[in-house]
Amino acid sequence: IDAAMGAQGEARRLWQALGDRLKEGDSLRCLSRFAYLVGDRAAADRFGAQAVELLETAPDSAELAMAYSNLSQLAMLAERLEETLSLGAKTVELAERLNRPDIPCHALNNVGAAGPRP
Repeated sequence: IDAAMGAQGEARRLWQALGDRLKEGDSLRCLSRFAYLVGDRAAADRFGAQAVELLETAPDSAELAMAYSNLSQLAMLAERLEETLSLGAKTVELAERLNRPDIPCHALNNVGAAGPRP
């Protein structure tokens, strides 16, 4: 995973240099996931938030929907139910507008795994 993080960090820098916000944002989302897998929750949250912040400056995209779903997953893993549900709903709404039925599967898995609703 460390090698993947290094490669993804370099990819992010290259996409940034090229001015490709979608690819850079997707690299940040991947870095968030890798950081979580190595146990660095703070970095996972930071990269995830940076991905959303960057991607929200571009037109709506599948990359933004997946970045929302990533934050939903991080919230679910931290047992933050309301945040999980809110971000999951945001993901599904955007993915449906983009006609991307694959993306809600990820978001709804987060929502379902979050536990019972109050």
